[in-house]
Amino acid sequence: MKKKLGHDVPPLFHMDDIAVMSDDEVWSHVRTMDAGRRSNRDPQPFEVELAYLQRELGIRRDQREAHTAWLRARLAEDPPAAFDDEEQFEVA
Repeated sequence: MKKKLGHDVPPLFHMDDIAVMSDDEVWSHVRTMDAGRRSNRDPQPFEVELAYLQRELGIRRDQREAHTAWLRARLAEDPPAAFDDEEQFEVA
């Protein structure tokens, strides 16, 4: 759940909320925090929130890379069967 604390303070996100956001939502908040960081006299609160969002994006990137590597290894071990047998697709 996000909380708005004041005019010069960014919304605060709980890590559980960030984890269930879509990639588009996370990137949108990254852009907002980056803009807030550059436009406020005290950028520190924005930098903290930005760090949490960037950490989440890094976790997601690492998960995608690990999953892709796992899929490649799995396909190398056991490639999918070819669909040469047309009989299995006949409609009765």
